[in-house]
Amino acid sequence: MDYYPHLRLAEVERVPLTGVENVPYSPLMEPLTNLLALATAYAAHTGLSESTVSRLVLKNGSRLRELREGGDIGVRRVDAGLTWFSAHWPDGVDWPAGVPRPYLPSKGT
Repeated sequence: MDYYPHLRLAEVERVPLTGVENVPYSPLMEPLTNLLALATAYAAHTGLSESTVSRLVLKNGSRLRELREGGDIGVRRVDAGLTWFSAHWPDGVDWPAGVPRPYLPSKGT
């Protein structure tokens, strides 16, 4: 069954993704792009290396680099990474514009 009949790889626009050339654009790629943007911003604001951020968020110090080089990742793992950033975002630092912030229920809920 074709769940995304409107997304045909041959017809999609190709846009640059940080560190990857000629990646086919799809709205399904936005969470990955957002994850990489959050990782870059988080590392810049905390002074942590990308490998340390990768280890904290994805439990693998080379995973963010691999993704920038064109590696793949499952949807659940991306979602867990986005949620991690939302829960651990530094106080006083603006969340990056254009990146939807995952909802985190309060601890009492």
